Amino acid sequence: MGQDDGLGLIFVHGFKSSPAMWDDFANLLAADTGLADVTQMRFQYATRLVEPGPLRRIPTFDTVADSLKEFVSTEAEGIPRLVLVAHSQGGLVVQRFLVRMLAEGRGRQLERIRRVVLFACPNNGSQLGLALRRWTLRSNPQERQLRPLDEQITDTQRAVLRDIVNATKTTERTCPIPFSVYAGETDNVVTPASARSVFPDAGALPGDHFTIVRPDSIRHRSYTTLRRLLLDAADASPPAAPRASSASVDAAHGISVPVEACSPERLGIHPAIDGSRGDRPGARKYVLPAFVARPHDDETRERLDGIVTGTEVGFILLRGGSCTGKTRSAYEAIKAHLGGWQMVQPRAAEEALALISRPRFTSRTVLWLDDIHHLLEGPAGETVAAGLHHLLDVPGPAVILATIWPGPYRSLIDTPPTDKPDLHLQARRLLRRARLVHVPDEFSGASLTALHREALSDASLAMALATTKEPGAICQTLAAGPDLLDHWRHATNPYGKALITAAADARRFGHRLPLDAALLRDAAPGYLSATQRADADTDWFEQGISYALQPVKQVASALRPVPRATGMGAVPDVYDLADYLEQTVARDRCTAPTSFWDSAVTCEMAPQSLRALAQSAQDRALYKHAALFLHRCLRHTDDSDDFVALGDFLLGRGLHDDAGRYMAAAAARGNAHAMVALGGIAQDREDLEAALRWHRSAWTHGNERAFFTVYWLLKKDEREDEAESWIRLKAGEWPDAARLLADLLAQRGQEEEAEEILWPLARDNMRRCRRDLISLLYKAGRTDRIQVLFTPLAAAGDENAREWLDTVRTWDEPAELDPATTSDSSPSTMYVSRRGQSFFLTHDEEHPLAVAMRQAEEAEASGRPEEAVAALRGVAQSTTHWPLLQRLSGLLEHQGCADEALGVWRLMMEDGNPAALEESVNVLERNGDADKAEDLIRRELLRGPADEKPWAADPPGLELLVRRLTAAGRQAEAEGLKTYGILPDGTTAPPWRLPAVPQAATDGPPAP
Repeated sequence: MGQDDGLGLIFVHGFKSSPAMWDDFANLLAADTGLADVTQMRFQYATRLVEPGPLRRIPTFDTVADSLKEFVSTEAEGIPRLVLVAHSQGGLVVQRFLVRMLAEGRGRQLERIRRVVLFACPNNGSQLGLALRRWTLRSNPQERQLRPLDEQITDTQRAVLRDIVNATKTTERTCPIPFSVYAGETDNVVTPASARSVFPDAGALPGDHFTIVRPDSIRHRSYTTLRRLLLDAADASPPAAPRASSASVDAAHGISVPVEACSPERLGIHPAIDGSRGDRPGARKYVLPAFVARPHDDETRERLDGIVTGTEVGFILLRGGSCTGKTRSAYEAIKAHLGGWQMVQPRAAEEALALISRPRFTSRTVLWLDDIHHLLEGPAGETVAAGLHHLLDVPGPAVILATIWPGPYRSLIDTPPTDKPDLHLQARRLLRRARLVHVPDEFSGASLTALHREALSDASLAMALATTKEPGAICQTLAAGPDLLDHWRHATNPYGKALITAAADARRFGHRLPLDAALLRDAAPGYLSATQRADADTDWFEQGISYALQPVKQVASALRPVPRATGMGAVPDVYDLADYLEQTVARDRCTAPTSFWDSAVTCEMAPQSLRALAQSAQDRALYKHAALFLHRCLRHTDDSDDFVALGDFLLGRGLHDDAGRYMAAAAARGNAHAMVALGGIAQDREDLEAALRWHRSAWTHGNERAFFTVYWLLKKDEREDEAESWIRLKAGEWPDAARLLADLLAQRGQEEEAEEILWPLARDNMRRCRRDLISLLYKAGRTDRIQVLFTPLAAAGDENAREWLDTVRTWDEPAELDPATTSDSSPSTMYVSRRGQSFFLTHDEEHPLAVAMRQAEEAEASGRPEEAVAALRGVAQSTTHWPLLQRLSGLLEHQGCADEALGVWRLMMEDGNPAALEESVNVLERNGDADKAEDLIRRELLRGPADEKPWAADPPGLELLVRRLTAAGRQAEAEGLKTYGILPDGTTAPPWRLPAVPQAATDGPPAP
């Protein structure tokens, strides 16, 4: 580069960092003769966890962005071309700076910025330690904006995408600037999905959250990448604006066609039964019956009208079961209201991502996403969801029109428990912005009357009305849903039924991708009787597949071929299950034969499916198969999280030696969770020094909890001085460390120093620090000091300080009983039996449950048990009220009706209620059927949890079975059951071992 081609490079550091973090880059750049004319500048701003002094505060992103604005104006004055390079939080600061410049009408002043480069920037927020951060750093404005779903950051990114990344020209309010964003390959602080977000120029570089910006040589990929971008930016011409979108999209990524030219068959509308031919054989043809509108159709069209007349991208989501008319409703709505618009229909995640990441989504365009859950639940689901979410903020009018089933909608939109990973954060953000339209399963009222009227002239509707088994369930009958079920349940070909059932089980256990023929072939024998297997011809599989592919009502088949991603034809030996069967057969709670599980652990499939099947096996105490599924993941990926998942599973089974091998492999890849686990294993072996080394290593790799574990290990070993030195390392930054240090000092009688540590945090309303300080002073008899410290805060309006002062004053006062809190509960809220037992029932004395319980109590007391049973039986089918069901079950048992007593719990047991299972087992054992009780537990274990929602710990049935075996003196079997689980036939599994750790997995740095 010549002198006229001077380039300014501005580095922006991240959260709780400093300009010194750029030293490695700076030294390599300074020695690079090819970049001699690059002027390096480092922007610095205030960032830390907690400010201890009352005269200082942590600046917000807006304040830092304004500071960066002045830095660029003064320090970079006169430099014609600039590149902004930021790490982590610094990337959010840069984006905020650019957006605030545009908001002030200073877009033309940004023309000299030729590129923005972001390393490990949390564009979608950071989940790491979120719960701890929320509690300990609640007053830190920078931390709040690092959280997922932060409103200001989301708004900023919308503006960046709209007015910078996708801008076509420079104005006062827009300026095209290319963004290059990179994720760390092993970054566990900012996930790759968050770092890449939906920026079109996104990639990954070697390193974790910190080493990605610490290149150790000119050959390091982070350095060679930045060098290339700097040389590109040195071009004297301004950056080219993104190409304006056109009406067409590359064929490889879906084709834009006029809405009027879209065929219902192409859009995925199920063909209907042909009323003119019924079941007669002949060439299949696509039949679309007359359309009969329902109330939700009016709602869909009203929402479309609002989008057409506006300037935004709208998202309409039709939610309903399979074969309920969702897609037809959407088709009719766009055909009636979006004439002259274009339609784009991506067929796979790759096509959707290609469409989203390029500025091609024009106004007056429909993005058609039928069964969007298949996209969002897939491997690229979170990236697709983030892209669609940002697409909602580009200029319109345009519409994303999608359909979804109720079950996947719930699983995607529900917030997971705090102790579970959030797998669908971006999908949840997207779905919450949708304008939801509920599509009912049936026709009713005026729409059903209109349908009968149309059936007079429509043969398909007439046949549907004549053959439907449930009034109003016309859509399902039209799409042959009930006939598909009948085709499976009453199959004329047992091999076809076996293949369909195996496919349904694969779906039920989490295998969401297309099904390999080898899986179905190897699984089928377990679904067949001995006679059926013996009678099988050599071409039994071909016969079975032919039956499964046979069209029902000339409309749909149980299995269907999977089309190639591009070009013509189907993928050989790969099949998909019909939607209607997936929603019905696949959600039944039933057991699968050994052949299915053995086939699944040997069949080639993606890690996503292997992990899901492992969870399903674990939920059924099939621990050997669960371990094998997790082990097979290691053949497909070098992700340390997969090693940790297997290690965690083995630890839960008590197989510490085996777990240690996989945790060591993960630790060699820098996984902090694995290091913590290895520290725990060392603790169990009473190897304190090894435990300390592992936990220290985990802390250096980003695990904050490991820091505190080191402290407690030192304390437990009575190494007080070491413990104090260790906790002081972070006492000035972490409130929890400050609390521990203060507690340690207080135990030594150093109350004043403890107060000095806690007071700045307590003053800033760190609640736990405030509580600790008040407790410390109160125990020392220094209540006057509490008054001195907290009275000024209360006078200044601190309500919590005032409440503490009031509380302290009451601590030495004698407690008085409040008659209102000691009186008996009102009869209207309690049911009190004549035996003195009481329990909460209802606020209404005349509620049917309360009446039934009183009647049963009176009848039993009068020696009329049959009347007591009749009173309870009348309401038992409509309630899950536990005391009522227990009472009814007990009465039936007393009368010798053990089978009927067992039936009381059957419905709740069918729903997977473990408490109902235990009640059923108690009934059987009291009636001398201990073997039958054990068989029931084992059978329920194999059926798994209701709705396929994973158990939080070991299956409840396993603990129940272990207790029964122990009570029966079968201690060795009980111990083996806890460790090795059961087999698919329900018997206790013998000890098993996994294959060796893959050789590549053992490579890595030595243990600390």
